[in-house]
Amino acid sequence: MIQVLSSLMRAPVTTVAAIATVAVAVGSAVAAFALVESVLLRDLPFKEPERLVAVWVDYTKIAETVGIQDPKREWTNLANHRDIRERAETLEDIAVFTGYDATVLDAEGSWTVRAAAPSWNGLRVLGVQPILGRDFLETEGAPGAEACAVIIGHSLWQSRFSGDPSIIGRTLSTPGEACTVVGVMPASFRFPWVPEAQWFSPIRNSGDDRGAAFLRQSGRLAPGATLAQAQAELDTIAGALRSEYPQANQYLEHFVEPLQDALVLGVQDRLMMLQFAALLVLVVALANLASLIVARMQSRSGEFAVRACLGASSWARFRLIWSEGLVVGGCGAGAGILLASIGVDQLVRMLPATFTNAWDVQVGPLALGAGVVAGLMAGTLVALVAHLSLSGATATSGGGIAGRVAGSRSGRRLSSALVASNFALAFAVTVLGVLLFQSYQNLRDTELGFAHEGVLTGSIILRSERFSPHYPDNAALTAAYARLLASLESVPGVERVGLASSIPLGQGNSDTFFSVEGYQHPGREDGRVHAWFSRVTEDYLPTMSIRIRSGRGFDSSDRLEGRDTVVVNAAFAREYLGGPEAVGKRIGLGDPAQPRWFEIIGVADDVRFFDVSQPQTPAVYLNAWASPGRGMTIVLNAAVPPAALIPAVTRVVRDFDPDIALTNVRTMSDRVSDVLLVPRAVSGLTVLFALCALALAGIGVYGTLAQSVIQRTREFGVRRALGAQASDVIRMVLRQGAVPVLAGVGIGLPLAWFATQRSTGVLYGVSAGDTVAWAVAVLLLGSVAVVAAVLPGRRAARVPPMEALRYE
Repeated sequence: MIQVLSSLMRAPVTTVAAIATVAVAVGSAVAAFALVESVLLRDLPFKEPERLVAVWVDYTKIAETVGIQDPKREWTNLANHRDIRERAETLEDIAVFTGYDATVLDAEGSWTVRAAAPSWNGLRVLGVQPILGRDFLETEGAPGAEACAVIIGHSLWQSRFSGDPSIIGRTLSTPGEACTVVGVMPASFRFPWVPEAQWFSPIRNSGDDRGAAFLRQSGRLAPGATLAQAQAELDTIAGALRSEYPQANQYLEHFVEPLQDALVLGVQDRLMMLQFAALLVLVVALANLASLIVARMQSRSGEFAVRACLGASSWARFRLIWSEGLVVGGCGAGAGILLASIGVDQLVRMLPATFTNAWDVQVGPLALGAGVVAGLMAGTLVALVAHLSLSGATATSGGGIAGRVAGSRSGRRLSSALVASNFALAFAVTVLGVLLFQSYQNLRDTELGFAHEGVLTGSIILRSERFSPHYPDNAALTAAYARLLASLESVPGVERVGLASSIPLGQGNSDTFFSVEGYQHPGREDGRVHAWFSRVTEDYLPTMSIRIRSGRGFDSSDRLEGRDTVVVNAAFAREYLGGPEAVGKRIGLGDPAQPRWFEIIGVADDVRFFDVSQPQTPAVYLNAWASPGRGMTIVLNAAVPPAALIPAVTRVVRDFDPDIALTNVRTMSDRVSDVLLVPRAVSGLTVLFALCALALAGIGVYGTLAQSVIQRTREFGVRRALGAQASDVIRMVLRQGAVPVLAGVGIGLPLAWFATQRSTGVLYGVSAGDTVAWAVAVLLLGSVAVVAAVLPGRRAARVPPMEALRYE
């Protein structure tokens, strides 16, 4: 070991550079793998997670008649769920749930907490138990059950109740009823799809909702049952429910998949692409490190020739190089794992809270082991390459000029091959990085159809008469909303304020089927059309700067007279009503035989309602004064920074009704930013990996040519003595560097094409074969190669003719 360390210390710059190269490469690969491990590879923290499944309503056969984003994974209702639970034998049990914001009242006022409402057996299906207290009883989830039971999360228990074990049995007040705390969940528990939930109370609805879609389902396979068997049985049950309830379940199908697969939808492709880019950088770094070591070995060719002459076997010489490689690789891996730990912490801060709450992202045992293995493999591979580069030198005798020349030729060939591989891999990463960066830019610059600067939002729920005597009917609701709007308009800094039951990039989106006067949808027997809808007051559309294309928006006359009026979006008008001619026509809500008719008074612009990357499908804005809802979102336009209005708006809501709370208070700019966080983080990291790959490839070219210039100093001196100009020498060096670079780009083309074809699912506004992106990648790679080659070329051009005499 002393001999190894002594050998490494004789070239401290090369040693430090090699360790740093391994550290950066291993660190980036381990950080990316930590994300993959945490999200995709780690088992869900539930009992026998391989038996957990997600059960969806599958509308793929009628996807053209429903404007939902993923028709294969639609939600369900209590009535159909209860039928499945009674009939399915391949499922040991099945549960439903939804998420909401719970309001809790105490001596200091009201506060809100993210909540999940599972069916009473929801925690049993997951296979988790409270660490304190008990699980829900079936009677507590019975339709119309009077008793409210709640299990709280560990974080809420610690922050609000100081971890007091006497919390069990305590009564917590919520609007309209008191809830008894019956349990506390473990600190590590994250409820699927609502990972931030800290309040759990069972659903107690009657289930008279067949045909609605507001609940997600998760189940547990029976012992010995397979996914295919469950799918076949659910197909049979769906067929029976279609026959028994033809109007509500006319198109009912089911789709079942592993719960873990369902939870990673939307992030899996991006994470795998990020991991692929990081692995390419790792390979580029290894090739670059090999080039560095080969250059180092050329100066030691005499040393190893002497060792050969003194009887050292090929294995003994390799063992020495291998030992040096393992030390470099081990030190680099250790430093890389440390960098990855820091990098993962920084990466988590770049991702939205919904992502980081769902998964405990950290450098786990698999990522740690992968980092160690990568470091040791780096040392081994580099040792093998270095040993090969010395084969020519050690085969000759004495380590004299013949040996050095033979060694340098084999080394140059090997170095050129490594440079070519560097550029092949760097080219693939660069193309991928350029495409992702361009995709993110397109997302960021997408026209949303609504204003998000200077807009503040927050949600309220006016409880039903069961929970509050203040709002027993629609008249009481509209009167209450009128008072609330008047109070909000008086807040200094508020320019305009409106209410809506759902807003872009928000929660609680609603959809239904409408009858359209004079139009029968060819894909449905009842002729109705599918559309999303939101109940809005007259100032909502102007507050959000949603433009009216034709006709008019809502005004005070619609409010005062309670007219049944609607504004439809351009997609609705285009698909069902022939475009701008939609104004004046009617659409019906409710029973298709006797619908409630609403007059279309205007056509509004389409907006990016669900996601920045997804255009809105047909949508309807209902006059909220004629059709009020109990859950509404306040949307106000501010003349001051909107976040500064949060305290004042919160006070207005508290004064309006002390039993309700303003929840999900956010600016629209924050909502838009959160949607872009994951694409921005993935594209930014991929671009960073591409820059690292470019830098490493450039260093490889520079190192190879610089070593070549040193070895060819005598030749350059002779050429200058014979009249060669400096430009001639530079061109010679550039040509020498161009061969492996061009070869690398040629090899990299199919690799880059393979990588980009698998990125199509996460690209927006740019195709995998975009010529501009590929041209930019070629330009970047060419620029790096030219700069890396010019520097040693200029050094060669400055070799004086007398330098040749020193080699004689």
